[in-house]
Amino acid sequence: MTHLEIKAFLNIIQYGSITKAAEKLYISQPALSRRIQTLESELGYRLILRQKGVRSVELTDAGRAFIPIAERWRTLWQESQKIRHLDRNSILNVASVDSVSTYILPPVFHLFLQSAPKTNLTIRTLHSFDAYPSVENGSTDIAFISDDRYYKNVETIPAFRETMYFVCARESDYPPQVHPSALDAKKQIKLPWNPEYNQWHEYWFGSTTHPLVFLDKMSLMEQFICLKDSWAILPASIANQLERKIGIQVHEMQDGPSDRITYYLLGADRKPEPTNRLLHFLKEHLEKIEGISSLLVLNEGS
Repeated sequence: MTHLEIKAFLNIIQYGSITKAAEKLYISQPALSRRIQTLESELGYRLILRQKGVRSVELTDAGRAFIPIAERWRTLWQESQKIRHLDRNSILNVASVDSVSTYILPPVFHLFLQSAPKTNLTIRTLHSFDAYPSVENGSTDIAFISDDRYYKNVETIPAFRETMYFVCARESDYPPQVHPSALDAKKQIKLPWNPEYNQWHEYWFGSTTHPLVFLDKMSLMEQFICLKDSWAILPASIANQLERKIGIQVHEMQDGPSDRITYYLLGADRKPEPTNRLLHFLKEHLEKIEGISSLLVLNEGS
């Protein structure tokens, strides 16, 4: 089934006869008839009834049923042809773990779009282990992850590191500096930040104690951290914003977890111009956030 065969069928429907359709397509009537015969042979059923001396066409029941299918086929063909005219750098496909896409990247995306009005963004939330194959197969151009690993054909590059803080509700009564030995793990709102954090957590609280709430979506933290005496350990970017937004307490920790490092992933088939531009705006934004150190090393002019 080819574009020319579908076009022949739809033109015959539009103009009501093979003769008129052939004139509009600037081909001979026998040539047009052969296209219809080829189409019918591929489908395995008749589309048009042919009667000598009758100038207008008459469709079979199958032919009438085939009209909407042929129209959808033509639409798909037209859309597929538009791909050749796309500027490869006009779309940047970005993926990120939830916490980074919610609390760090939005202003970066705004600056990126303002800098190039003709550039489009596709943004997805992916866990770290899902981001690697997405970057490798080219469906994602750059991904921000927290759980780094080796993955063939994907480069893992440090982006920034941030201090981990103890946070609690405004009404809670915790000291200015908190030590994990003084905490009740059953009152914790827990998120699995990275393997290093999980090891630290197991060292101090064991592996059998269940937290008050376990989350895998950062945006839900605001709904639970306001519970009296509940607590959580959050990266600086999130702790700072929640302190301003809902008035939680933010405390430093003694013997707390190591800094969280966020990485970005690049595949073999890269888009240097839009990717470098996004990273440039990210670097500028990170320099404004207390408790975060940028690890980005960008090429001059990027």
